[in-house]
Amino acid sequence: MKLQSDLNRCFPRLPRPWEEVRLDKFLNFGHLRFSATVIEERRELLQECLRVACASPPPLCTAEPLLRFLSPEGGEHGILQQIGFNGSNQARMPMELGARECETSGQSVRLLVEEPQSRSAHEQLQVQHGRCAGCSVRIRGNTWTLPFGVIGAPLPFGSNKGFALCEYTKQLYCTDCHQNQRSILPWCVLQNWDFCPGRVSDVAHEYLTSIADQPILCVSAIRPQLFSRIPLFQKLRDQRISLHKRFLRLHGTRHEHELVQALGHRAYYLENTEFWSMSDLVSVSKGAYSELPGVLEQCEKDLQQHTWEALRESNFKTG
Repeated sequence: MKLQSDLNRCFPRLPRPWEEVRLDKFLNFGHLRFSATVIEERRELLQECLRVACASPPPLCTAEPLLRFLSPEGGEHGILQQIGFNGSNQARMPMELGARECETSGQSVRLLVEEPQSRSAHEQLQVQHGRCAGCSVRIRGNTWTLPFGVIGAPLPFGSNKGFALCEYTKQLYCTDCHQNQRSILPWCVLQNWDFCPGRVSDVAHEYLTSIADQPILCVSAIRPQLFSRIPLFQKLRDQRISLHKRFLRLHGTRHEHELVQALGHRAYYLENTEFWSMSDLVSVSKGAYSELPGVLEQCEKDLQQHTWEALRESNFKTG
Protein backbone atom coordinates (compact mmCIF):
# COMPACT_ATOMS: atom_id res chain seq x y z
CA MET A 1 0.00 0.00 0.00
CA LYS A 2 1.44 3.33 -1.09
CA LEU A 3 0.03 5.16 1.96
CA GLN A 4 1.88 2.81 4.30
CA SER A 5 5.12 3.32 2.40
CA ASP A 6 4.73 7.11 2.58
CA LEU A 7 3.98 6.98 6.31
CA ASN A 8 6.94 4.68 6.97
CA ARG A 9 9.21 7.33 5.50
CA CYS A 10 7.91 9.76 8.14
CA PHE A 11 7.59 7.39 11.10
CA PRO A 12 9.89 4.48 11.97
CA ARG A 13 7.05 2.49 13.53
CA LEU A 14 3.31 2.59 12.92
CA PRO A 15 0.65 1.40 15.40
CA ARG A 16 -1.17 -1.86 14.98
CA PRO A 17 -2.94 -2.82 12.70
CA TRP A 18 -0.62 -1.15 10.17
CA GLU A 19 1.89 -3.93 10.81
CA GLU A 20 -0.63 -6.43 9.48
CA VAL A 21 -0.76 -4.79 6.06
CA ARG A 22 2.62 -6.28 5.18
CA LEU A 23 1.45 -9.75 6.25
CA ASP A 24 -1.73 -9.32 4.23
CA LYS A 25 0.30 -8.51 1.10
CA PHE A 26 2.44 -11.60 1.71
CA LEU A 27 -0.49 -13.99 2.23
CA ASN A 28 -2.83 -12.78 -0.47
CA PHE A 29 -1.21 -13.08 -3.84
CA GLY A 30 -2.10 -14.35 -7.31
CA HIS A 31 -5.74 -15.23 -7.84
CA LEU A 32 -6.46 -14.87 -4.09
CA ARG A 33 -6.40 -11.10 -4.30
CA PHE A 34 -9.53 -11.19 -6.47
CA SER A 35 -11.52 -13.26 -3.96
CA ALA A 36 -14.59 -11.47 -2.59
CA THR A 37 -13.65 -12.55 0.92
CA VAL A 38 -10.11 -11.17 0.59
CA ILE A 39 -11.41 -7.92 -0.87
CA GLU A 40 -13.82 -7.49 2.06
CA GLU A 41 -11.07 -8.29 4.58
CA ARG A 42 -8.74 -5.75 2.97
CA ARG A 43 -11.48 -3.12 3.06
CA GLU A 44 -12.01 -3.74 6.80
CA LEU A 45 -8.25 -3.70 7.42
CA LEU A 46 -7.87 -0.40 5.55
CA GLN A 47 -10.72 1.22 7.48
CA GLU A 48 -9.30 0.03 10.79
CA CYS A 49 -5.84 1.37 9.89
CA LEU A 50 -7.33 4.74 8.99
CA ARG A 51 -9.42 4.88 12.19
CA VAL A 52 -6.36 4.21 14.30
CA ALA A 53 -4.32 6.80 12.42
CA CYS A 54 -7.02 9.48 12.74
CA ALA A 55 -7.45 8.73 16.45
CA SER A 56 -3.71 8.98 17.13
CA PRO A 57 -2.18 12.18 18.50
CA PRO A 58 -0.06 14.43 16.28
CA PRO A 59 2.09 14.18 14.31
CA LEU A 60 0.59 10.95 12.92
CA CYS A 61 -2.97 12.25 12.57
CA THR A 62 -1.70 15.38 10.80
CA ALA A 63 0.88 13.67 8.59
CA GLU A 64 0.83 14.99 5.02
CA PRO A 65 0.52 11.54 3.35
CA LEU A 66 -2.50 10.71 5.50
CA LEU A 67 -4.23 14.04 4.88
CA ARG A 68 -3.50 13.77 1.18
CA PHE A 69 -5.01 10.29 1.08
CA LEU A 70 -8.13 11.39 2.96
CA SER A 71 -8.61 14.57 0.97
CA PRO A 72 -11.64 14.61 -1.36
CA GLU A 73 -9.40 16.24 -3.97
CA GLY A 74 -7.36 13.07 -3.94
CA GLY A 75 -10.30 11.10 -5.20
CA GLU A 76 -11.11 9.20 -1.96
CA HIS A 77 -14.64 10.53 -1.65
CA GLY A 78 -16.54 9.34 1.44
CA ILE A 79 -13.62 7.61 3.19
CA LEU A 80 -13.81 9.98 6.17
CA GLN A 81 -17.47 9.22 6.65
CA GLN A 82 -16.82 5.48 6.35
CA ILE A 83 -14.32 5.51 9.19
CA GLY A 84 -16.51 7.80 11.32
CA PHE A 85 -14.24 10.86 11.26
CA ASN A 86 -15.70 14.32 10.71
CA GLY A 87 -12.92 16.57 12.01
CA SER A 88 -14.69 17.50 15.24
CA ASN A 89 -14.67 14.10 16.91
CA GLN A 90 -10.94 13.39 16.82
CA ALA A 91 -10.58 13.68 20.60
CA ARG A 92 -13.47 11.30 21.15
CA MET A 93 -12.41 8.63 18.67
CA PRO A 94 -9.77 6.97 20.89
CA MET A 95 -12.39 6.35 23.59
CA GLU A 96 -14.85 5.01 21.04
CA LEU A 97 -12.22 2.74 19.56
CA GLY A 98 -11.29 1.47 23.01
CA ALA A 99 -14.92 0.75 23.84
CA ARG A 100 -15.34 -1.12 20.57
CA GLU A 101 -12.30 -3.26 21.29
CA CYS A 102 -13.60 -4.13 24.77
CA GLU A 103 -16.95 -5.15 23.37
CA THR A 104 -15.45 -7.44 20.73
CA SER A 105 -12.35 -8.72 22.49
CA GLY A 106 -14.18 -11.44 24.42
CA GLN A 107 -12.11 -10.84 27.53
CA SER A 108 -15.19 -10.29 29.69
CA VAL A 109 -16.21 -13.93 30.14
CA ARG A 110 -19.47 -14.41 32.02
CA LEU A 111 -21.49 -17.26 33.47
CA LEU A 112 -23.20 -19.27 30.73
CA VAL A 113 -25.97 -21.64 31.76
CA GLU A 114 -27.18 -22.40 28.23
CA GLU A 115 -25.12 -23.58 25.30
CA PRO A 116 -23.98 -20.67 23.12
CA GLN A 117 -24.82 -20.73 19.44
CA SER A 118 -22.53 -23.03 17.48
CA ARG A 119 -21.25 -21.90 14.10
CA SER A 120 -18.85 -23.26 11.53
CA ALA A 121 -15.28 -21.96 11.70
CA HIS A 122 -15.96 -19.84 8.62
CA GLU A 123 -19.10 -18.26 10.10
CA GLN A 124 -17.47 -17.65 13.49
CA LEU A 125 -14.46 -15.99 11.87
CA GLN A 126 -16.84 -13.68 10.04
CA VAL A 127 -18.64 -12.82 13.27
CA GLN A 128 -15.27 -12.03 14.91
CA HIS A 129 -14.04 -10.14 11.84
CA GLY A 130 -11.15 -12.55 11.53
CA ARG A 131 -9.72 -11.68 14.94
CA CYS A 132 -8.95 -13.53 18.14
CA ALA A 133 -11.75 -13.18 20.71
CA GLY A 134 -9.13 -12.62 23.41
CA CYS A 135 -6.39 -10.28 22.19
CA SER A 136 -7.94 -9.20 18.85
CA VAL A 137 -4.90 -10.26 16.85
CA ARG A 138 -5.72 -11.22 13.29
CA ILE A 139 -6.17 -14.99 13.00
CA ARG A 140 -7.26 -15.12 9.39
CA GLY A 141 -5.25 -13.55 6.65
CA ASN A 142 -7.10 -15.01 3.68
CA THR A 143 -9.43 -17.72 2.46
CA TRP A 144 -6.57 -20.22 2.51
CA THR A 145 -7.18 -20.45 6.23
CA LEU A 146 -10.43 -22.31 5.72
CA PRO A 147 -9.25 -25.33 3.72
CA PHE A 148 -6.62 -25.73 6.43
CA GLY A 149 -9.25 -24.70 8.93
CA VAL A 150 -9.53 -27.72 11.14
CA ILE A 151 -9.93 -26.13 14.56
CA GLY A 152 -6.47 -25.59 15.95
CA ALA A 153 -4.66 -25.84 12.60
CA PRO A 154 -1.99 -23.21 11.94
CA LEU A 155 -2.34 -20.54 9.30
CA PRO A 156 -0.40 -21.14 6.08
CA PHE A 157 2.94 -19.63 5.05
CA GLY A 158 4.51 -19.98 8.48
CA SER A 159 2.14 -17.65 10.34
CA ASN A 160 2.25 -18.58 14.04
CA LYS A 161 -1.30 -17.38 14.77
CA GLY A 162 -3.34 -20.50 14.46
CA PHE A 163 -6.73 -20.62 16.15
CA ALA A 164 -8.71 -22.92 18.40
CA LEU A 165 -12.30 -23.14 19.53
CA CYS A 166 -13.23 -22.40 23.14
CA GLU A 167 -15.91 -24.96 23.92
CA TYR A 168 -17.30 -22.76 26.70
CA THR A 169 -17.95 -19.55 24.76
CA LYS A 170 -17.92 -21.10 21.23
CA GLN A 171 -15.51 -18.35 20.17
CA LEU A 172 -12.20 -18.66 18.34
CA TYR A 173 -8.92 -17.69 20.01
CA CYS A 174 -5.36 -17.49 18.81
CA THR A 175 -2.90 -20.09 20.07
CA ASP A 176 -1.45 -17.58 22.54
CA CYS A 177 -4.86 -17.11 24.19
CA HIS A 178 -5.95 -20.75 23.92
CA GLN A 179 -3.49 -23.35 25.19
CA ASN A 180 -5.91 -26.28 25.30
CA GLN A 181 -6.62 -26.11 29.01
CA ARG A 182 -9.64 -28.10 30.16
CA SER A 183 -12.53 -27.13 32.41
CA ILE A 184 -15.94 -28.50 33.29
CA LEU A 185 -18.56 -26.41 31.50
CA PRO A 186 -21.47 -25.14 33.67
CA TRP A 187 -23.94 -25.03 30.78
CA CYS A 188 -23.03 -28.58 29.82
CA VAL A 189 -23.60 -29.80 33.39
CA LEU A 190 -26.92 -28.00 33.81
CA GLN A 191 -28.36 -28.93 30.43
CA ASN A 192 -26.95 -32.45 29.96
CA TRP A 193 -25.50 -33.47 33.36
CA ASP A 194 -22.23 -33.89 31.46
CA PHE A 195 -19.03 -33.38 33.44
CA CYS A 196 -16.54 -34.12 30.68
CA PRO A 197 -13.99 -31.25 30.66
CA GLY A 198 -13.98 -29.17 27.51
CA ARG A 199 -11.08 -27.37 25.85
CA VAL A 200 -11.35 -23.72 26.78
CA SER A 201 -9.43 -20.50 26.28
CA ASP A 202 -7.06 -19.29 28.97
CA VAL A 203 -9.39 -16.51 30.11
CA ALA A 204 -12.36 -18.91 30.29
CA HIS A 205 -10.28 -21.43 32.26
CA GLU A 206 -9.26 -18.71 34.71
CA TYR A 207 -12.87 -17.58 35.11
CA LEU A 208 -14.30 -21.08 35.57
CA THR A 209 -11.60 -21.90 38.12
CA SER A 210 -12.40 -18.72 40.07
CA ILE A 211 -16.15 -19.50 40.34
CA ALA A 212 -15.89 -23.24 41.03
CA ASP A 213 -16.64 -22.86 44.76
CA GLN A 214 -19.06 -19.93 44.50
CA PRO A 215 -22.79 -20.69 45.05
CA ILE A 216 -24.08 -18.91 41.94
CA LEU A 217 -26.11 -21.65 40.23
CA CYS A 218 -29.82 -21.51 41.01
CA VAL A 219 -30.61 -24.99 39.78
CA SER A 220 -34.32 -24.81 40.65
CA ALA A 221 -34.69 -21.86 38.27
CA ILE A 222 -32.34 -23.04 35.52
CA ARG A 223 -32.92 -26.80 35.38
CA PRO A 224 -35.38 -28.03 38.06
CA GLN A 225 -35.70 -31.39 36.26
CA LEU A 226 -32.32 -32.37 37.67
CA PHE A 227 -33.83 -32.91 41.11
CA SER A 228 -36.30 -35.50 39.84
CA ARG A 229 -33.68 -37.17 37.67
CA ILE A 230 -31.07 -37.47 40.43
CA PRO A 231 -32.46 -38.81 43.74
CA LEU A 232 -29.34 -37.84 45.72
CA PHE A 233 -29.66 -34.25 44.51
CA GLN A 234 -33.30 -34.11 45.66
CA LYS A 235 -32.38 -35.60 49.02
CA LEU A 236 -29.64 -33.01 49.56
CA ARG A 237 -31.98 -30.20 48.60
CA ASP A 238 -34.62 -31.42 51.07
CA GLN A 239 -31.94 -31.56 53.73
CA ARG A 240 -30.90 -27.98 53.01
CA ILE A 241 -34.53 -26.83 53.21
CA SER A 242 -34.84 -28.41 56.65
CA LEU A 243 -31.56 -26.87 57.82
CA HIS A 244 -32.58 -23.46 56.53
CA LYS A 245 -35.86 -23.51 58.48
CA ARG A 246 -33.98 -24.35 61.68
CA PHE A 247 -31.35 -21.72 60.91
CA LEU A 248 -34.05 -19.03 60.69
CA ARG A 249 -34.84 -19.59 64.39
CA LEU A 250 -31.46 -18.05 65.21
CA HIS A 251 -32.16 -14.95 63.16
CA GLY A 252 -31.18 -11.76 64.95
CA THR A 253 -29.21 -13.50 67.69
CA ARG A 254 -25.50 -13.55 68.28
CA HIS A 255 -25.58 -17.29 67.65
CA GLU A 256 -26.56 -16.66 64.03
CA HIS A 257 -23.46 -14.53 63.52
CA GLU A 258 -21.21 -16.99 65.36
CA LEU A 259 -22.54 -19.94 63.36
CA VAL A 260 -22.00 -18.16 60.04
CA GLN A 261 -18.44 -17.33 61.07
CA ALA A 262 -17.82 -20.92 62.15
CA LEU A 263 -19.10 -22.35 58.88
CA GLY A 264 -17.11 -19.91 56.73
CA HIS A 265 -17.69 -20.40 53.00
CA ARG A 266 -20.09 -23.28 53.77
CA ALA A 267 -22.62 -20.93 55.41
CA TYR A 268 -24.66 -20.73 52.22
CA TYR A 269 -25.86 -24.30 52.83
CA LEU A 270 -27.97 -22.88 55.67
CA GLU A 271 -28.57 -19.31 54.46
CA ASN A 272 -30.47 -20.37 51.33
CA THR A 273 -31.85 -23.52 49.74
CA GLU A 274 -31.51 -23.06 45.98
CA PHE A 275 -27.98 -21.88 45.16
CA TRP A 276 -25.23 -24.40 44.46
CA SER A 277 -21.62 -24.19 43.33
CA MET A 278 -20.01 -26.14 40.52
CA SER A 279 -18.03 -28.04 43.16
CA ASP A 280 -21.35 -29.10 44.74
CA LEU A 281 -22.63 -30.46 41.43
CA VAL A 282 -19.37 -32.29 40.80
CA SER A 283 -19.72 -33.86 44.24
CA VAL A 284 -23.33 -34.88 43.59
CA SER A 285 -22.23 -36.56 40.34
CA LYS A 286 -20.06 -38.96 42.36
CA GLY A 287 -23.14 -40.61 43.80
CA ALA A 288 -22.32 -42.87 46.76
CA TYR A 289 -18.81 -41.39 46.86
CA SER A 290 -20.06 -37.82 47.21
CA GLU A 291 -18.64 -35.89 50.15
CA LEU A 292 -21.53 -33.41 50.18
CA PRO A 293 -23.82 -35.45 52.50
CA GLY A 294 -21.02 -35.51 55.08
CA VAL A 295 -20.55 -31.75 54.74
CA LEU A 296 -24.26 -31.16 55.37
CA GLU A 297 -24.18 -33.49 58.35
CA GLN A 298 -21.37 -31.44 59.88
CA CYS A 299 -23.35 -28.26 59.21
CA GLU A 300 -26.31 -29.84 60.98
CA LYS A 301 -24.17 -30.67 64.02
CA ASP A 302 -22.88 -27.09 64.20
CA LEU A 303 -26.42 -25.77 63.85
CA GLN A 304 -27.65 -28.10 66.59
CA GLN A 305 -24.89 -26.95 68.94
CA HIS A 306 -25.67 -23.26 68.50
CA THR A 307 -29.40 -23.93 68.76
CA TRP A 308 -28.92 -25.66 72.14
CA GLU A 309 -26.79 -22.77 73.36
CA ALA A 310 -29.47 -20.30 72.30
CA LEU A 311 -32.13 -22.32 74.12
CA ARG A 312 -30.05 -22.49 77.32
CA GLU A 313 -29.55 -18.74 77.28
CA SER A 314 -33.27 -18.21 76.69
CA ASN A 315 -34.23 -20.55 79.57
CA PHE A 316 -31.70 -18.90 81.87
CA LYS A 317 -33.12 -15.42 81.19
CA THR A 318 -36.75 -16.54 81.67
CA GLY A 319 -35.89 -18.61 84.74
